[in-house]
Amino acid sequence: MYWIERRAGRSLFSYIVASQTKYSALSDYQPQRSAYSQLVAELLTPEWSLYYRGGFWCQARLARNLPNSGFKIHISSTFRNAELTLQRVLPVLLAHQVQFKFLVDPFCLRYVNSQQCSKSASGKFITIYPEDNEQFCRLIPLLTQATSELSGPYILSDQRVEGSKVVFYRYGGFSHNFRLNIYGEQEPLMQLPTG
Repeated sequence: MYWIERRAGRSLFSYIVASQTKYSALSDYQPQRSAYSQLVAELLTPEWSLYYRGGFWCQARLARNLPNSGFKIHISSTFRNAELTLQRVLPVLLAHQVQFKFLVDPFCLRYVNSQQCSKSASGKFITIYPEDNEQFCRLIPLLTQATSELSGPYILSDQRVEGSKVVFYRYGGFSHNFRLNIYGEQEPLMQLPTG
């Protein structure tokens, strides 16, 4: 596979998900119908805005910046429970004014829950960005309670919350910072609070 870009060789399948006629990134995906986005839009209040430019993820934003890094909360879901998961999680997020992103449609969820998805992204349906550790600690029990009877795939990159089958967390970057490696590829960077 030397003729294919070095990173594509690691997960070639992801380069044909967005288009069956040419190699393209997952960020090029355009949903035919954005079922989950419509459900979220109906629940949002006026101070929220949905941001989507293509790809698998739609962001729900407030008019304030996120920190560079912190504890992220991930919610997993099965295909059958996806809409119910959104209906259970969103009231908690809206009440606490915490920004988040979610997969745009069932196709994306099927891919993320499949064996073809990279292990670092698999299982994630909703990503939540608490503003600080205090908000993180407040949200965990509320989300665990709101989703108590739901189940979803295990998120391999995260720690699962005790007593939950769908709430996970890990420390990571919130903003998209990159640097070029020696191959000319962009690698994600995380800036710690110390700078």
